[in-house]
Amino acid sequence: MVNVLAHFVDSVPQPLTDALVNLAPLLAVAARSTRLVDWSDDWYSSWLTLASWWLLCLAAPALFRYALPITAATVVILATRQQPALLVTESVLEGAIADLTALRSALPTIPPVSLPPIALLRAAAVLTIPWVILAHLIRGRILIAIFGTLVLTHRAPWARVLRSVLWRSAFVRTSLYRFQAFLTGQPLPEYVVSNQPTPTTPAPVPSLRFLFTIYENQRWWVGLDWTAALLPAERPSWCSPALHPISPPSAFTLPDPTTVYLPSPDGKSRIKRTAVWKWEEPEWRLLVRKEGSPLSRIERAPPTIDDPSVLSPSSSTTSSGSRLFKAAANKFKESSIASPPTSPPANSDTIPSEAANSDDSEEPFTDPDGWIFGDNKWENQSHRGGLGKYTRSRRWTRVAIVSEIVDVVEQGELGVLSPQKQPKTQSPERSTSSSSSSAVAPPDPESPLRQRLRAALSKSSISS
Repeated sequence: MVNVLAHFVDSVPQPLTDALVNLAPLLAVAARSTRLVDWSDDWYSSWLTLASWWLLCLAAPALFRYALPITAATVVILATRQQPALLVTESVLEGAIADLTALRSALPTIPPVSLPPIALLRAAAVLTIPWVILAHLIRGRILIAIFGTLVLTHRAPWARVLRSVLWRSAFVRTSLYRFQAFLTGQPLPEYVVSNQPTPTTPAPVPSLRFLFTIYENQRWWVGLDWTAALLPAERPSWCSPALHPISPPSAFTLPDPTTVYLPSPDGKSRIKRTAVWKWEEPEWRLLVRKEGSPLSRIERAPPTIDDPSVLSPSSSTTSSGSRLFKAAANKFKESSIASPPTSPPANSDTIPSEAANSDDSEEPFTDPDGWIFGDNKWENQSHRGGLGKYTRSRRWTRVAIVSEIVDVVEQGELGVLSPQKQPKTQSPERSTSSSSSSAVAPPDPESPLRQRLRAALSKSSISS
């Protein structure tokens, strides 16, 4: 097991860590309340909660009439009381994450309603008159207390056993089906009796789909055309939507599998949750929105990276001068060799955007290659280049899936297991681009090409 605190701080952004630590006390209270409602703690605590609910419902009118100012003052004093700064430790982080997991598992799963709206309106109309009569005979606070009791005892062990015993009765099931058919006006459903084994392992966790977005930024230089050589104080050549340095698409890798051991509800074992990442799409896609067309994602091969320093996000802002000089050298070499321009890949079918919202009015227009042009300060952006447009950017996107494997294992240590450093399997397209990029080496600092370029630049400066 690794240091949970160091692993968490290293992998989670600071705003998220700050929010999680500040919400840790509230999460602890919410998790405690959830355990009381779920009857997973001591049984007498849940019974005391039920008794407190009845006391609150019965004494609410008297409290509102006589003790409202005192109650309000007490709440204000407790809310404004200065709390000591919470020291972040591994136990605090583990507790906050465990509380979030408990809250997520305690959320009820609401089944989809298959009845048409007219059937629901009929059921509401039929139940209106009995409800009015019941509310006239019984006080409202008693009805609220009864409904709260049903909610608080829904997950109680004895309530589950009682529902299971009643549901085994064919008379009870038939009566409920007939009552539902009377309320909704729908025919009785046809049911097929089947023996389903009781699951012994936790239910599988649904997969989550993540859309990764990488911005490709370029600047126009006199005599060099569009290159990835940017100024030191501006955004990097490849960045995230928040303008943080990031690896280009050809070098972007998914996170390693992460394993977390959590305590099981019964306390006799552990729950092993392993998160595994994989790509859902075979290749990166460009976001393109032409005039008169919706937002779409066009599949393209990512550009090859000739400069190995670009692969490191940390060096994107410190090596701008060297990249500019190398871009000029490459441009001079291409003009001397007169190599034909590369044609765009043939596989550029337009695919409807799955990540775009139904309203694409806020999405900017782009040119056919996805570029958005701006001025020298990356402002006044439009989909047309020309005079006054010195910067441009486009968005590369790719969808990945993270699936979680849940297993029940024997007791042991809890926490986060160190990610397994396994070799990444590269696609043929990526390996080809890597080999081609490695074949093109940057010019040597003392090469004749660099000397010729320096002489040409000095002559142009003297003539000007």
